[in-house]
Formats: sequence, C-alpha cells, structure tokens
Amino acid sequence: MRYLRLILGLVISGAALLLALREVDLRLAFEALGRVRPDLAGLALLLVLASLVARAWRWQALFPVKVRPPTGRLFNLFALSYLVNNLLPGRAGDFARAGALAYLEKAPFSLVFATIVVEKLLDLAITVAVVGLLAGTLPVPQYMAEAVRWTAALTAAGLVGFGLFGRFGPKILSRVRLPAFVPVSRLLTAAAEGAAVLSSARPFTLALFWSGVTWGLNGLVMLLLGAAFGLYLSFPASLLLIALVSLAMLVPASPGYVGVYHLSVVVILELFGFDRTRAFAFAFGSHLLIYVFGLNLFGLVGLWREALDVGSVLGLRGAGARPPA
Repeated sequence: MRYLRLILGLVISGAALLLALREVDLRLAFEALGRVRPDLAGLALLLVLASLVARAWRWQALFPVKVRPPTGRLFNLFALSYLVNNLLPGRAGDFARAGALAYLEKAPFSLVFATIVVEKLLDLAITVAVVGLLAGTLPVPQYMAEAVRWTAALTAAGLVGFGLFGRFGPKILSRVRLPAFVPVSRLLTAAAEGAAVLSSARPFTLALFWSGVTWGLNGLVMLLLGAAFGLYLSFPASLLLIALVSLAMLVPASPGYVGVYHLSVVVILELFGFDRTRAFAFAFGSHLLIYVFGLNLFGLVGLWREALDVGSVLGLRGAGARPPA
C-alpha cells in the first residue's frame, strides 16, 4: 500500500504539474523569479517560523493539563512533521510526530494522535469558514463551491462526533468489563482524553485563538510573498488563496505537494486576474522558498534538537526500532 500510494501520488503530481505548465512562458517565468525581492521573501520566511511557534502553542492547548508537553518539544516535532511530509507520501509527518511525541513523553499514542485529529478538524473548519466568507470576492467555479460545501459538512460532522466521543466516551468505556476488550478500551479511553478539548471551554477557546493567530500570520506570509514576486494581493485575497490551496492539497500527491500546489496556486491566481506565467513563477518560487528550503530547514533543526534517529522517524528501519531520547 505504501508503494501504491507513492505511485498514485507521483501520477497525480506529474499530471498536475503538466497542467500548471500549460501555456506558461518559461523564459518570462524565470525572469520574474530573478526579480524577486529577497528582503520581503526573508521576512515571509521569518513569519513562517512564527506560525510554527503559534501552531505549537495551539497543539499544547489540546492536551490534558496532566500530560501537556513543553512548547519547545512540540515546535521541534511540528517542524519535523513538515520535513517528513516533504520526503514521504500520505501525510506521513503527522504519524511521525505522533509516534515521536508518544515515545519521548511516554504518552499513549492514541491520546497524542487524537489531539492531531482535533487540530486537523479545527484547520478544516477555519478553512471552509474563510472560503465561505470571502468567496464572494471572486467568481469561484461550481466544482470548487461544491467541494467546499462537502468539506464543510464532513468537518462539522467530524467536530460534533469527535466532541461527543470526548465527552461521553470515557463513561461508556468504563462500563465495558469484558477482558477481551480491555486493550481496546484503554486505547479508546486515551483517545477520548485527547478529544475532550472539544467539550472544554477554556482549552478550546485557547486553541481557537492560536488558530486565528496562525491564519493571520499565514495571510501575512502570502501577502509578503506576493509583493516579493510582484503580485500585489490584498489581505483577504491572501487568506482566500491559502484556504483554497489548502483544500486542493487534500488530494493525494507526491511528497512535498509538488504539482498539486503549483496547479492550485496557478488556477486561483488566474481567478484573481493574474496572467498564467506570473502565477506559475509565484507558485514555483514560493514552493521552493517555503517548502523546499524553509520547512525542510526547520525540520532538520527540530530533528537535531530532539536527537532523533532519521531512519526510525522516516520509517526506514524495522518496526521495533526506536529513536533515542
């Protein structure tokens, strides 16, 4: 299945990249890349780092107080997850950071992974909310609007269902007395602890606050990157671009979202009125700066700070291999 996902992702990414390159004047695109403003690009990269810090604080708020990890460790593993996503298919970075944190903090994997599920549901909820609020500023194609509606419905169902599981799951599981169900019951009880934040006002509000900070920083990143590449976007347009690209990147693709990222950025910037060549130059340059350079660099720093074994984190060693603490 791992190789099948990789092959499928490569096919999708290759097709998307070819579509993104269609009718693009590569000479003009590379000339545009040569005129990028390094000061604005560097500032955008610093804001990417700040958004990772905000994401780490949000992740910390999703844990029960008694097992809440330090922010520095969460930042390291969050950065590491982007590195893994850029090297392996199938969003393997989320499983890698969950496994690494469970090992380093001696916490139940199911609890850690439940906090990541909550985190993803919050991101999806804010994404569809941003699209719903700002989509009227440009003619969104019917297929995009339909995809957003389905995503909104599934996200709402996920939040409600997971919240009910966190609220009532432990009580129901405590009544299960059959010995055969004890291991499963322990796993589900730990997962319910991770989902309980959805029914707890203070940590949920804190998580929403840091989600807002993260989105604000990401909007500023896109605003600065646009100016660096000569594409002047408004702040709402920057947020809408991020939201629509995030939804497009839910499609399975090769490591690093190659192709899918480029095509989605080009299509959306064309809707904003930019020509295809300049849009592709922006997509190529921003992907190179943020994903290939920035996130990989931050991930390597996180890997070094936690003294983790590269082979174990990337799943290249046996199942019994463990990263050293």
